[in-house]
Amino acid sequence: MQWLGWGATTLILSLLGAVFISRLINQPLARLTAATRSMAKGQAPEPLPEAGPTEIRQANRSFNQMVDDLQRVESDRTLILAGISHDLRTPISRMVLEVEMARLPEDARRGMQSDLAQMDAIIAQFLDYARPSDSTKFVVVDLSALMEETAHAVQRSPDLNVTTRIKPRVLVRGNPTDLRRVINNLVENARRYGRKPGEKQSKVEMLCRAEGNEALVEISDQGPGIPGGDLEQLLRPFTRRDSARSQADGAGLGLAIVDRVLQNHGAKLQLVNRKGGGLMVRFRMPMA
Repeated sequence: MQWLGWGATTLILSLLGAVFISRLINQPLARLTAATRSMAKGQAPEPLPEAGPTEIRQANRSFNQMVDDLQRVESDRTLILAGISHDLRTPISRMVLEVEMARLPEDARRGMQSDLAQMDAIIAQFLDYARPSDSTKFVVVDLSALMEETAHAVQRSPDLNVTTRIKPRVLVRGNPTDLRRVINNLVENARRYGRKPGEKQSKVEMLCRAEGNEALVEISDQGPGIPGGDLEQLLRPFTRRDSARSQADGAGLGLAIVDRVLQNHGAKLQLVNRKGGGLMVRFRMPMA
């Protein structure tokens, strides 16, 4: 009987040791897997702890180094984009003036002016993407009034039909210029791609209301929507939908700019395909 007791005790201790070792190995691997998935979605993961067994410690150290290198590359690319875009503004402005003064046929003049306007719009996107938001200069912003102003302005467009469900006095803290740019970009995105085949207008719905201590904003259209696997891809810089590839008036930075600005404001952007067809863009941010 004594041998059976010792055997049972040894078995129990062995099982407890196996569970402990399994958790010691699986927990760092699960943390590494979660961080990898965050990177795949274009998000910056938290640094992994460089502790534990030698192999786990080396893997986490290599992963952290890779994240730092990628962030440095992204920062360098943003700086280069800003510098090139800023330097191109002057010659483009000079070309616009020369086209105005040159003796050209009217059709050629309009074509060159259109091309230069597209180039200027692309440069503006580069600068918007590279421009950081300073959270220390955030002020209280009436998000409801800002969205009402945007809706009123775009109602003049003949190819856009806007309906609003905006509750008054939804106040947040942020940069009013950046938040206005977010709303304008989302509405413009819905105008371009939110039209059903055969229709002359894009039907867009704008919603803004308070939910608890958060402000909820939704901008939805009734277009064809986006295949489920491509939703996260659209938030990456220089990514464009198939239907947009034939257009030369953008650089695939619209939603990337929106996502970056909202992240700086403590908000999270979501893209959802509507059940009745179309795309809904939603974000929540803390109330002031």
